[in-house]
Amino acid sequence: MRPVAFLVVVAVWVGLWGSPSWANLMTGIGVALALALLLKGSAGSADRHVVHPLAMVSLVLWFVVELVKANVVVAWEIVRPGSRIVPGVVAVPLRTGSRLCATILANVITLTPGTLSIEVDLEARLLFVHALKAPDPEALRSELGAIQDRVLRAIAPVGD
Repeated sequence: MRPVAFLVVVAVWVGLWGSPSWANLMTGIGVALALALLLKGSAGSADRHVVHPLAMVSLVLWFVVELVKANVVVAWEIVRPGSRIVPGVVAVPLRTGSRLCATILANVITLTPGTLSIEVDLEARLLFVHALKAPDPEALRSELGAIQDRVLRAIAPVGD
């Protein structure tokens, strides 16, 4: 992990806690070190990525907003009488063979209420997603493609 990325992780950690205490600073350093060790294993040229800090912050902020919106939609669906759920499964073409990018994309989708990543097929470059509201599969596929764009802007695979 580069020194700038290391400092960004520490700064984001301290910022998320909202208090620049020594405990938060030390924990942030620990988290940054753990991430550096975890990401060190992907040293092969096919597994290298460039992390764009501003795009990563944008992705995280966008995800938090989408998470809140999805929770409200799912909660409203639960409490209102009559179901308007139209479930469906779509195959989303992956624009990268990066395991890291596919994992992040699948997790962002799964962590959002109402959607679930079912399977990632890196050889065929497909991600299969189940959604509670999928009346228009093409619109859902397009929406999931936009999420993929955000992930790929934040973490760009090198040589893919």
